[in-house]
Amino acid sequence: MCKRILKSETNNKGGIPFYKIGSFGKKTDVFIDKDKFELYKSKYPYPKKGDVLISAAGSIGKTVIFDGKDSYFQDSNIVWIDNDETKVLNPYLQYCYKNAKWKTTVGNTIVRLYNEGIRNTEIRVPSIPEQRKITFVLDKIQSAIDNKKQQLALLDEAVKSEFVEMFGSPIDNDKSFPKKRMTDVCPIQEAKLQIVSDSVWLLNLDMIEQDTGTILDKQIVSMDEIGNSTIQFSSDHVLYSKLRPYLNKVALPDEAGYASSELVPFLPKREINKIYFAYLLRSDSFVELINLKSGGAKMPRASMDFIRKFEIPVPPLDLQNQFVAFVQQIDKSKFVVKQQIADLQELLDSKMQEYFS
Repeated sequence: MCKRILKSETNNKGGIPFYKIGSFGKKTDVFIDKDKFELYKSKYPYPKKGDVLISAAGSIGKTVIFDGKDSYFQDSNIVWIDNDETKVLNPYLQYCYKNAKWKTTVGNTIVRLYNEGIRNTEIRVPSIPEQRKITFVLDKIQSAIDNKKQQLALLDEAVKSEFVEMFGSPIDNDKSFPKKRMTDVCPIQEAKLQIVSDSVWLLNLDMIEQDTGTILDKQIVSMDEIGNSTIQFSSDHVLYSKLRPYLNKVALPDEAGYASSELVPFLPKREINKIYFAYLLRSDSFVELINLKSGGAKMPRASMDFIRKFEIPVPPLDLQNQFVAFVQQIDKSKFVVKQQIADLQELLDSKMQEYFS
């Protein structure tokens, strides 16, 4: 693993990208000084290009093949083995990791994978030609999945572009639409649910996909598990995350339920289409503005006082509905692509079972 980096040695301005568990395999906004990076890279362990990095805390077993670009990794949470590729090829090893049954330990409520857990995990080791064959087949399927996911991303970008084309920036209002105070047209108002069963749907932030607002899961809980720090919502609501790291999480529920109090229940009036409103909240310019107005030391939150007073553009309802029709057409295309991804994933899982069981 890399040498320990203290928080005081990191910055958000620039330098060498520094990856922690939360940003592992994604884009990071944390950096370390280039001179310190060169010093630590020369004096302490550092991965070789092609080495398989693995997360050893939290999301156990997440892997990334190191591309050799200048970057640094959080010690003990992101590790690698000094692999002998005359015995096991790194690309094959990555698939072994994905299929491994890790022996983990829970410490301080965080699941951890310690060195012994890695050392004592057995993997199947066929001949090098067989490893190449297995990797070739799995890579083909994984590449097809990645391409489909890219299609989904492009479809989402098409919707964002259409929003800007039709309505401009909700901050600058460059289309000169009438403006009204947000909470006059979309008041913050909980639903009043009539509970008819002992179990209800509870929605948490981690169940909402960033950027798209897709609800990934529905957690059914008993009424006894519903605490005071929840809000009630209906299918007419737009749920908005007021935590700054998750401002893009704007959900459109399809049925009533309970949600974490970190979600704000907006209830659009007739002059606002809730899908238009959701994309307004999720637009880049609005997120950037609310980020600037955020406060709080430990977990910065959106300023709800600012949001209540903020005036949003209110285009003609017909124009909003035209945008919504476009979104619905895109959603149909996304449904097909998601089904193709599911089919490919099923094929990949089947092949993984065949090769590694």
